[in-house]
Amino acid sequence: MPLSQRPYGVSNSPPSGLFAQTINVPGVQGTPLPATMINPGAVEAILANPATTSPTPLICAIPNDTIPERLPFKIYASGVIGVGALTVTSIISLYSGASFTLANNKLLKASSAITPTDLAFPWFLDGTAIYDSASGLMHGSVGFQIDNQLVAAAAFTNAVTGINNDFSPVAQLCLSVKFSAANVQNIFTVSAFSAG
Repeated sequence: MPLSQRPYGVSNSPPSGLFAQTINVPGVQGTPLPATMINPGAVEAILANPATTSPTPLICAIPNDTIPERLPFKIYASGVIGVGALTVTSIISLYSGASFTLANNKLLKASSAITPTDLAFPWFLDGTAIYDSASGLMHGSVGFQIDNQLVAAAAFTNAVTGINNDFSPVAQLCLSVKFSAANVQNIFTVSAFSAG
């Protein structure tokens, strides 16, 4: 599905749950993409939304009554990673939540540590999920392609609980990166982030 047809992408809304607009491609007025994090060091860090005045995570919110319950939907993100040395590995993670504090989010899936073959390389994640208000759960799977290295799709590490289609948003997703060593040339860029 082309990015222009992906209905629910990142928004300029703070993680309060208010979904302001459907945004999922660079170049659309108000779009916070691409979003870039430079040298987060050797610790895992959630990507920030560059379009907000106070620091908030870059989130992909799923508004209520937009994705039919009990029907699978896609989760997609892509971008580029730059590293300062070929020995610096990177791990990309997808979370349910909207906090810079990792413990306040729920890990859905992390890639394995990827050793680069180039100093800059593209990446993407491709997932499928399904949710249901009766059970209150969202399940799914995610796979990664990072520097032409495949991390096979596998089930969410943790199920998302408390799902209710009466709440808006139904769920919020965010991304993190962890480099194995600090380097001023370590860069994590997200060019697309959507669900639908």
